[in-house]
Amino acid sequence: PMDIVLIGDNKVALIAHPTDTQGTVYIGTISGLTLSFGAGNVLAQAYSGLFGMATIDTDKFVASYYFYTDGLVYSVVGTVTGDTVSWGTPQSYGTTNPYYISMVKVDTNKLVTVYSSGNLLSARVGTVNGTSITWEAAIGVYSESHKQQKISLVETNKVAISYRRKVTSDEGYVVIGDISGTTLTLGTSAVCEPSNADQLTHAVLNGKVLTGWEAGYVNEGTISGNSVTFGTKFN
Repeated sequence: PMDIVLIGDNKVALIAHPTDTQGTVYIGTISGLTLSFGAGNVLAQAYSGLFGMATIDTDKFVASYYFYTDGLVYSVVGTVTGDTVSWGTPQSYGTTNPYYISMVKVDTNKLVTVYSSGNLLSARVGTVNGTSITWEAAIGVYSESHKQQKISLVETNKVAISYRRKVTSDEGYVVIGDISGTTLTLGTSAVCEPSNADQLTHAVLNGKVLTGWEAGYVNEGTISGNSVTFGTKFN
C-alpha cells in the first residue's frame, strides 16, 4: 500500500515501493493543475512495506513501515528540502508482523498511530523532537479479528478511528479518542454498519464523521465528547 501527505502549501510526500521491497518517498510539487515528482528517496531500512505517514510541519513528516528483515514496525522523521528527504534515526514500535498502519498529527509535535498485529488493534501516541520520535506504550483499541482501520483528526488532541470487525458479520465501527499530554483515552465504539462493511473508510468534517464501504452505502455520525451517534445508512 501507498500513502500520501501534504507538505507545506504546494508539496506532497508519497511513500510507496517501486520494487517489491524497497520503501521510497517521492516529493511532488504542485503548480496550478500540474503535479511533478522528483527522484525517489529510499528509506534507510529500504527492505520495507505497509506504509503510513503523517505531516508534522511545513517541511517535516513521519513515515511508519514494516521492516521485512526483523518483522518489526519502525517510524522515522523525514525533513524535506526541495525534492530531497533527509532521514532521522528509525525508531521501532517493538511490534511484530503488523499490517494496516494509519497515522495522524494531533498537535504541534504529537501524532497518533493505529496498527494491527495479529488480532490486536492498537494505538500509540508519539512525540517528535527534531528528527527523533518517542512512542508511548500501546493501548488496545480492539482485540478480535478486524481489518481496514483508519485514523483521522477531529480537532486538536481528538481523533476518530474506524475499523471493520471480522468476528461475526463484518460490522463497521468508529471510536473517538481524546489525547491529554501523551495519554490516549478511548470512548465506546459505535456501529456504523451492522454487516458487510468491507473496505470501510471515513472522513471527518465539522464535528461529524462520514463512513463509507464497498457496498455503496454511507452513514453520518455526530460526535459529542468521546462518543459518536450514527443515523440510518443511505446510498
